[in-house]
Amino acid sequence: MLGAAVARIRLGCLAWSLALPWTAFAAQEGAIPHGDDSVQDAAPSATTPPASVPPPAPVAPAPTSPESPAVPPDSRQEGFLAPTADASPPSSVVVPSTTPTLEAPPVTPRVGVAPGSGSPHAVTNLEEVRKASKNPFRASILVFDQSISTQTLGIGNTPQTYMPFYQWWFSLRPRYWFTDHIYLAARFDLYKEFTNSSEGNEASSGPATDYREDDFGDLWTTLVYEQWFDKAKTRKLSVGPRFLWPVSKASQGEGIYLQAGAIATYYQKVPIHDASAPFWDDVHFRLFAWYNHPFSRATTPTNSGFMYVRENTDDQSFLSDQLAGTTLTEHQLLLNAEAGLQVTPRVDVSLDLYDINQWHYSPTSTCVTIEGGQCVPVPSTESAASGQVGDQQFVQLLWFLVEVNWDVFDQLSLGMGYYNLQNELSSLGEHRALFGANNIWWSPDARFFFDITANLDAIYDSVAHRGSAGASMKKAAQQAREENLLNLSGMHF
Repeated sequence: MLGAAVARIRLGCLAWSLALPWTAFAAQEGAIPHGDDSVQDAAPSATTPPASVPPPAPVAPAPTSPESPAVPPDSRQEGFLAPTADASPPSSVVVPSTTPTLEAPPVTPRVGVAPGSGSPHAVTNLEEVRKASKNPFRASILVFDQSISTQTLGIGNTPQTYMPFYQWWFSLRPRYWFTDHIYLAARFDLYKEFTNSSEGNEASSGPATDYREDDFGDLWTTLVYEQWFDKAKTRKLSVGPRFLWPVSKASQGEGIYLQAGAIATYYQKVPIHDASAPFWDDVHFRLFAWYNHPFSRATTPTNSGFMYVRENTDDQSFLSDQLAGTTLTEHQLLLNAEAGLQVTPRVDVSLDLYDINQWHYSPTSTCVTIEGGQCVPVPSTESAASGQVGDQQFVQLLWFLVEVNWDVFDQLSLGMGYYNLQNELSSLGEHRALFGANNIWWSPDARFFFDITANLDAIYDSVAHRGSAGASMKKAAQQAREENLLNLSGMHF
């Protein structure tokens, strides 16, 4: 019996030694529940250090698929079956993680970054920035312009009378967008001439009263409806009414109550390369028309607060408030054709030609009493029956302009160029042509200019820290360049 008892003890020790490795392996693989029923994360928390892992058991674990996600030790807490030594965990197992998810920063449009370049920004030029911006004040700008005449620089033929000209011009042009299609634009101008020419601050229609006088221009307001014709936004039509309010001293002096009219603009862009190209992005064209009609106290410039003594045809003196003998403009039609090249996402070259047509009021027909008491009629217009020629009421001006714009960054743009504004008829009574002495390219009053444009909405976004950190802010629309090019400082309506 003693031998049988010893044999039973030996068999029990052998069975226990064989069961111990399998028990450790099963506990490691999750077949035996742990004392803690909580589900552990597959990935350690970003703030909690991972728990120490006990040394592996001598028995090798079952192979798992590299594509299979990790499974919590006690998978039954989530309703899944625990893996066995001969089976891989199901690939559909999803393990919740307490690691906080970092949200991507909001994408802010930025100039000069092409799609597919590894950057989250997908905007490549300023036109795209304008389309992406939702700021209700987008395209609001402040322009500081300096201009100097060619004769001041000694360029071209010397005129009979040397008259240097150098001027500063400040222009605040806010916009407010009511919808994606309708916006209200305004324009406030301030002019200051530093020389003493007879031209003066031309936006105020003539020389200033005082040396280096500060002159305010009229207030412009335009309500615009804008519509794109295609999803790519390459063709656009803009229309709306425009009003000029008599803020300037000249308009008040001429008895103008209000100038009213309408504008229409057609814009088209023709891409040359795709958005990732660093050069020669596109060419663009624009057709612009503006009709304007002033409402005034009289057909000639008058100022009821100013009187001076004149003499009539009967050699009699009388008080008059008429400031000039030329009649005011009754109707004006301005036509513009522009062609531009987007050299790089930040550099643009444009060429403009303006045709400004003005129809003045006809003077009142009257008769002049000559010696002997005879009254000779003076016609106001040309009369074929009488053979007499009246006053010419149509005036045509040509304006040539070339400009290079560089958007240094979203908040600031620089521009420089040359323009020549003059009558279509030369001083010799000949029509101007492309070539020859009387051409449209140069005159003694032609000017070089340099302007600095501050994009106010982009500056505000920078100060208010809008957008993602380190990204360029949205740029104010360069569509307001239309107003830059349409600086009608060379004439007054």
